[in-house]
Amino acid sequence: MPQHDGTCPACRRAIPPSQAEPFVIQRGYAAGGETPPQASSSESFDPYGRPEAWGESPQLAIVRFWQRLFQITPRIVVTPIILVVNAVIFLLMTLDSGALLQPPTETLLDWGANYGPWTLDGQWWRLLTCTFVHIGIIHIGLNMWVLWNIGQLVERLAGNAGFLLLYLLSGLFGSLASVYWNPAVLSAGASGAVFGAFGGLMGFVLLRGDSIPKGVLGPLRNSGLSFLFYNMIFGFSIPGIDMAAHLGGLAAGFACGLILSQPLDHVSRTTRIWRNAVMLVLGVGGLLIAWQAAPAAPPDLRGRLAQFESVERNVLDTYNHAVRKYQADQLSADEFARVIESDILPPWRNVREQFDQMDLQQLPANSQPAVTKLRQYMQLREQAWTALAIGLTQNDPQRLDEAHEKSAAADRLGDEVGGGGG
Repeated sequence: MPQHDGTCPACRRAIPPSQAEPFVIQRGYAAGGETPPQASSSESFDPYGRPEAWGESPQLAIVRFWQRLFQITPRIVVTPIILVVNAVIFLLMTLDSGALLQPPTETLLDWGANYGPWTLDGQWWRLLTCTFVHIGIIHIGLNMWVLWNIGQLVERLAGNAGFLLLYLLSGLFGSLASVYWNPAVLSAGASGAVFGAFGGLMGFVLLRGDSIPKGVLGPLRNSGLSFLFYNMIFGFSIPGIDMAAHLGGLAAGFACGLILSQPLDHVSRTTRIWRNAVMLVLGVGGLLIAWQAAPAAPPDLRGRLAQFESVERNVLDTYNHAVRKYQADQLSADEFARVIESDILPPWRNVREQFDQMDLQQLPANSQPAVTKLRQYMQLREQAWTALAIGLTQNDPQRLDEAHEKSAAADRLGDEVGGGGG
């Protein structure tokens, strides 16, 4: 007779409880039926209340485990809903941007990505919305594939409502960890919440491993440890992976798993409700405390750079247009100087002063050298235009030479930082 491990030998799907019954007849006694005559009160019992002396095989223990999971959580509801919501949002994002592999930054921000300068400046809702925003089809494909594989089991262990709370709390704590560790970096994705699902499973295994047959417990531990091991290696070796969100979600999910864990034979609607309530109160309380202790919003470097690019483009267009008119004798020296003083220098000084007020120590270390060079570029360009306006007004060759030297130096530095030429 073939061995059974709790799944259909042909399709490998879990055997429903009603179909599992024929396989759980042991020594002439029906599973869950009357106690054999020789069983005594001194016998030891397994987690399901059956005398261990019955000698149940590992295969039958696995069937009973899955049978109990189907009894306490008959339907998987939350996992497929989360998958559908993520898929719909990604589809709408793709239609909005036209980008399937790499959505533009503006689209990610419009749809709720996590960005420290905005999130920490009052847009707290991004901590949640970012968990449903993905950066390309590969990103969402991997996250949803992992969620589908782990979510079904964790949802049956935690219950539908419990799993939903675990998933959301893990995602929120993962997002908070991200802005704590990388406050100036844009991040998005469900990976923090997915790591939370693994953390919840590990918390259950740690406390209630005696409720899980060895034939199931061993593979669960191996697959969980393998998942964490490979993700840690890739996460710390590949740039751009938000490990802070992964670890924050993992820790939150583990804590939720500890709270939700209970012996499978003691699970009831009442015990699940009060455990969910405890988890919700502690989770929301922890989030509020963490939010109050969050760092101040860093400078919005992305926004400042976008503003600078717009100002530079407009100012250089105005300047080059004035140069062509001056060279064609359509503009006098005084008129050219007035264009510089009224249309060029004021907007340039305004954006330059905003960069001067930025605290470089609040910026990512890899951005600080570029911002320093950009400041120098803006100062050189301003000095060149100031000297040119004075030289034109006073017909001063020395100031005109100074303007030419400063402009040449600004051009060279602009090539390094991506600034335009004048």
